[in-house]
Amino acid sequence: MSFDRRLMEQSPAAIHDPGAHEESSGDDMRQSDVKRRVLVVDDNQDTADSLALMLEALGHEARTAYDGARAIAVADEFRPDVILMDIGMPRFNGFQAAQRIRAQPWADRVVLIAITGWAREEDRECAKEAGFDAHLTKPVDLKLLFRLLSVMNQPSSAMVDEDDLSFRH
Repeated sequence: MSFDRRLMEQSPAAIHDPGAHEESSGDDMRQSDVKRRVLVVDDNQDTADSLALMLEALGHEARTAYDGARAIAVADEFRPDVILMDIGMPRFNGFQAAQRIRAQPWADRVVLIAITGWAREEDRECAKEAGFDAHLTKPVDLKLLFRLLSVMNQPSSAMVDEDDLSFRH
């Protein structure tokens, strides 16, 4: 996943609604009022740093980690509300890191979102079993990501992906 620098320079409203002529439901815009602690985990440092910078530009507090082992340590220290995590990484893949994070008593309210190139149905099932609440395929639709962040306080008993934006019970 890569981000165009022009996107980083836009206002939060422009990021949420890049087509100024299109109507917004308001849900995406409301998310920008709710500030989250977000951990971005990806072994591609440019990807992680770019997404973290974008989240900070929207007012969130963001941290990064570049492998699964470091993600576990940073999550324990930072106690994020949301973790955006790649799956294919060194030193614990995203599935392993998610399982270890989910095992922590403080992590029951953390929303784990897989952001990965792994898009097969089996990958989605593995993500769900590992404790992810949502599964997004790279390149990520930023509007979809912002919508997920805006509804993250919903019950997380089932995964969400690009094909189903509602949390299933």
